[in-house]
Amino acid sequence: MMPTPSDLRIIDIQVEIARRKTTAVEHTEKGNGLFDKGDYGLAMEEYNVALKAVPNHMEALGNRANVKSAMKDWSGCISDCDKVLNLSLKRKGGGAVGKSDLFNEAVVYYTRAEAYYHMQKYYDCLADCDSSLQLHPRFTEALCCRGAAHNALGSFKLAKADLDIAVKMRPKYGVARRHRGIAEYMKGEYAEAVRDLREAVALEPDDSVRKWLKKSEEALLREDKEALRRGEELCRGEEEKESG
Repeated sequence: MMPTPSDLRIIDIQVEIARRKTTAVEHTEKGNGLFDKGDYGLAMEEYNVALKAVPNHMEALGNRANVKSAMKDWSGCISDCDKVLNLSLKRKGGGAVGKSDLFNEAVVYYTRAEAYYHMQKYYDCLADCDSSLQLHPRFTEALCCRGAAHNALGSFKLAKADLDIAVKMRPKYGVARRHRGIAEYMKGEYAEAVRDLREAVALEPDDSVRKWLKKSEEALLREDKEALRRGEELCRGEEEKESG
């Protein structure tokens, strides 16, 4: 039986869909390689080509969000994360979701949380960190991001609670040490702050971390001097009692 014109149109559509999917996969993979090399502009171009072929390609959207984050395009990053999370919600409605899908969703929530943090939208940041950690409770980066947001809001006790867990899981993670050191400084725990910030400087040398370390060391020195002064006063008082 000869195919009808309608059959031929369906075949043409199927071929075009397959071609577009292949194009999207190829350019997403190229973008991933460029991103790993730090060539963010070229990676962006590859993801754009992939998304022109398949506008709802989740991997290309998610990875383009990462590129925008690396380029500090926070609004653009949030926009792409929104699209990925909407697509993920639709996918959940269509059937079972695997562990890898849940982890990828956790990463997207964290990526958007980080963008909100840099835009000083700290409550939005906290909400996305919570969502990320519900999906992946041992996600150290999300714990650190939530701790940093708590610091920014002045909730230093909550910050330290998150960052204690993060440091326990990854003792050599400089970001966790840095944010915990800041929380400790703000709580007046200067010795602990100095310890963590020294470790942070060793792990990720950065001028902002060095400034926090200097402040902590100066505060600890003042505290030690005050303790010494009080000790001397106490000794003098005891001596005066004995001589009297």
